[in-house]
Amino acid sequence: MSYLHNLLNSRNALFLLKILHYAFLLAILKEHLSDALFILLIGASLLLLIFTYSKTTQETVQIELKDAVVFPCLLMGALLTYFLTAETTLSVVLSACIVGSVFALIPSKGFWKAVSAMIYCGVFIGMTGFFVAQGYLFIVLASLLGSIIWILVKGQLNGFGGKLGTIAFGGVCAAALLTHLIESL
Repeated sequence: MSYLHNLLNSRNALFLLKILHYAFLLAILKEHLSDALFILLIGASLLLLIFTYSKTTQETVQIELKDAVVFPCLLMGALLTYFLTAETTLSVVLSACIVGSVFALIPSKGFWKAVSAMIYCGVFIGMTGFFVAQGYLFIVLASLLGSIIWILVKGQLNGFGGKLGTIAFGGVCAAALLTHLIESL
């Protein structure tokens, strides 16, 4: 139990968020190495991230019974978005807008506000391109891993933008890495 407590401490959760943010910026930078303006913008983003993390308060994560709904909510948002994109002629953006708008109608008070955010985080997972997510099983795995990240970082960066996208990015990257490792065996 002490290992789990150490894993869930605020310093580790904040470190995980930092790694995810920096990995995201590096992935973007890798695609645009020849564009000086883009490199300047990524550098400015990096400085803003460093500033944000310096002002972030750290909270200890406590796993609660209500955390059991994280996975089903992320999965619902992800599967609905992926389904609309894969099985209809809707674009990924329009699919995400539809799912996000429908679940934005959930009353945003207390626990239901968190449910709506979880579903919307799942929408970002469901937006994964078909060249990465090669089927529904990948979306389920990315949602599961995103749920773990959600629980680990739930007390971090509250009030800052980009948290849901970062969690989705982390879940998709971890699922892609795990899938690649399994396929290479």
